[in-house]
Amino acid sequence: MEEKEKVWRIEGDYLESCNCDVVCPCLVNGVGNNKVPATDGHCDLFLAYTIDKGHYEDIDLAGVNFVLACYSPGPLMLVENWSIAYYVDETATEQQFDALEKILTGKAGGTPVALTDCMEVNLGFKRAKVTIEVRDRELYAAVDGVGECTVKAIKGMHDDAVVELKNIHPQTQGGDCVQCLTGQMWYRDHGYSFNNTGRSGLYARYIWADNLKLGARN
Repeated sequence: MEEKEKVWRIEGDYLESCNCDVVCPCLVNGVGNNKVPATDGHCDLFLAYTIDKGHYEDIDLAGVNFVLACYSPGPLMLVENWSIAYYVDETATEQQFDALEKILTGKAGGTPVALTDCMEVNLGFKRAKVTIEVRDRELYAAVDGVGECTVKAIKGMHDDAVVELKNIHPQTQGGDCVQCLTGQMWYRDHGYSFNNTGRSGLYARYIWADNLKLGARN
C-alpha cells in the first residue's frame, strides 16, 4: 500500500504551556492569528496529548500518550525555524511507535503537517515514560527525567465557569479551548531549558486525522 493511502485518526485531551503572558498574544492580538510576536519574542512550547481513541490502518493507538517540546526563535510563530523534540510513551509497541512517528512527523499527511512545515530541526523521536493526568479543571503531563507541566483553568466571573477562548486556536476543532495558568513547569533536554511557571496555558479536546488540516472543524 502506498504511504498516501494509509488511513489514520487520533483523538483525546491536549494541554499546552508556553512562555507568553496570559492571554498569549500570538493567538489574541487584534491583528490576526500568529501575526504578532510572542511575549518574549521567542516561544518555549510544551504540548502533551492523550489518545483516547485512535488508529493507524489496523494498528490500535488508544492509550498511548505523547509530548512535543518545541522552540521557535521568532519573530513570528509561522516562521519555518522551529526545533521540535518528540516523546512517545514507553508502553507503546513497536508498531504503535512506528505509526506515531509517521503521523507526528507529517509523513502520513493530515493535521501535523502544519507543525512539521514550521520545523527546521528535528531534535529526535524517542521513547520515554510519558504520564498525563486529566484532573478537575487541570491537566498534568510529565516526561520522566525531561520535564513536567500542570495547567490550571482560570475561573471566570459567573456560575463557577472557566474562562474559554472561542474560535481562535488552530490545535482544536472549532478553535475552542480553556484558558489556563501554567503551574509548576520545567523542561530540560537537547540543550534547551524551559520554565513556563506562571505563564499561559491551555487545554482542550483534539481530533487529528489524515483528512483534517490544522484548525479545521470536524
